[in-house]
Amino acid sequence: MKLKSYEQKNRVIVNKSKSYLAIDMGAGSIRLVQGIFSNTFEMKEIGRFSNSIEWIDGHERWNLDRITGGINALIEKAIRDSEVPISSVGADSWGVDFVLLGDNGMPLEQPVAYRDKRTNGMCEKW
Repeated sequence: MKLKSYEQKNRVIVNKSKSYLAIDMGAGSIRLVQGIFSNTFEMKEIGRFSNSIEWIDGHERWNLDRITGGINALIEKAIRDSEVPISSVGADSWGVDFVLLGDNGMPLEQPVAYRDKRTNGMCEKW
């Protein structure tokens, strides 16, 4: 059995460095943060962009094209600029809205925001 040299052992430690991306989706902004784990932990913001409800097709909606375009641009930037391999991406969002998908897996329409007036008076009906 051949023992690894000191340099080989240290290279293994460096190669075990990993990073993870976190998408933080808020009603006012969306940001991408990278957490880098090696001998220490480092967290850096890759970027952010504003997010707001828009009036689309007679309802207050989230603009998926703008949101996904902004997220994709930030992920591309992180991949391009990262010195440490990115292992995974996670997302945290407001969690009360949803997107209806068709049989092809694509959105049927822009999602209606929870603040839309369509639910006014529903509490009294329940």
